[in-house]
Amino acid sequence: MLFLSVYWAYIRSKASSVLLFPLVFLMALVGSLRTPVGAWSSPAMRDAWLLVHVTLVLLGYAALLVMAAASVLYLVHEQRLKNKRPSPFLRPASPWARWMN
Repeated sequence: MLFLSVYWAYIRSKASSVLLFPLVFLMALVGSLRTPVGAWSSPAMRDAWLLVHVTLVLLGYAALLVMAAASVLYLVHEQRLKNKRPSPFLRPASPWARWMN
């Protein structure tokens, strides 16, 4: 941690992740070494929390996949525009875009 703080001060980096990542890593390490929490007070509460947790995780993965696909489409579209071969499938966003030029 000392090395990273000296390195960060030396290069005057604006990236705070240089200091935050080791801290987060240490916090996760300490959390994983402790004994697990006790039993749930109510099975209904545990089941509801599990349902919410799984739903949010699946939504997060879905958002990740949508963003990955959108980024690949963006890169393909940008490459086609650089080569002056616009895609026939990608039209302007609005009909007014044709008359804006």
